[in-house]
Amino acid sequence: MNDPKITTYRHISGDSPLPYIDCDRCIRKIYARIHQYIGQSAGRCPICNYFVDKIGSRDGSEEDARLLIHAQINLVFELFERNDDEEYLELLRRVEDDCC
Repeated sequence: MNDPKITTYRHISGDSPLPYIDCDRCIRKIYARIHQYIGQSAGRCPICNYFVDKIGSRDGSEEDARLLIHAQINLVFELFERNDDEEYLELLRRVEDDCC
């Protein structure tokens, strides 16, 4: 039986309820992680340099933040893979499946 305190939704791939994902919060977390890597790169990471131009000082709260992540999803995956960031790779997969 479902716990009434946990908000769930039905995923299109089955009838099992899954924990609710706060897409906007997750997008902001992804933007913050990208900014973290930009700060660490000191100009040596071509992907980070690209994101400096693409997202600038955006924090993921903008109306088109989700669209920008969706449009750049492969580069974001590559950035997280290059940094062995399993936590954010999993978050990005979930965002791609459930939010984009």
